[in-house]
Amino acid sequence: MNEIAVETGRMASVEELMKILAGFNMFYEQQQMSLLMKHIAETEKNHTEVMQELADIKAQLNELMSKSESGLSKSKRVFTKLVEQAENIAETQSQKLQGIKQDLNQKARQAVRNVKDTGIKALSNICGVLGIQEKLIVLRDQERSAETDMKLAIEKMDGIEAELLGAASHIRNAGKIAAGREKAIPDQNQKDSKGLLQMLRNHYQKRQAVHAARAKKLSGVIEKFRALEQKASVLEKLSDNRERIAEKNKAEADNRQLPSTEHKRDENIR
Repeated sequence: MNEIAVETGRMASVEELMKILAGFNMFYEQQQMSLLMKHIAETEKNHTEVMQELADIKAQLNELMSKSESGLSKSKRVFTKLVEQAENIAETQSQKLQGIKQDLNQKARQAVRNVKDTGIKALSNICGVLGIQEKLIVLRDQERSAETDMKLAIEKMDGIEAELLGAASHIRNAGKIAAGREKAIPDQNQKDSKGLLQMLRNHYQKRQAVHAARAKKLSGVIEKFRALEQKASVLEKLSDNRERIAEKNKAEADNRQLPSTEHKRDENIR
């Protein structure tokens, strides 16, 4: 349970519910919840890494801009926009994740209350009540969406590079030719722009690969969840059958005792 506590973090009601499931030997349901909590933790870790990478890129961008000529002002606007786009993708994913956590914790809190009021029957179809599978699907779809966003951004960078660096080269060469000098080789501004653009491209490509891998992994997790759900359903049906059989046997035993009791009463009357 220590591992689960770490993964759920501040989600106290989720942690309490998982302990209750373990207490009732509902291990399949506990595993289903653990699948979701594991990927929530991984998504949060991924978000932290992304924001740190972007902070490093912004720091390098500002450093280069402060040392470069004013000719990089247009480049700075373009690069800043690319960084902001990556930040927005990460923040959107993070906000949706917080919504998932809040909803899960609220439903877990209510489930804990229901167990205290009505016992184990309150845990029937608990993963369906919590929406575990739906939340896993949302996480997977977010990864797929982020992967697509990264891919589109990379494609745009090719056009940006051709336009931005091509224009800078034309302006610089035209000025030197007008001054009667030889055709110039790419200047420092161009080198800096290429370096920054490659840095951003590397970030987007890395994140695209991460999102693709996580989407694929979550698809596998969803299939595993469904297999566990089926096993849990079978066990629940077996348990219900055992209860019905026990109730039937008790009723039959009670009925068998009734004639004997009535017979003794008749004898007493005589």
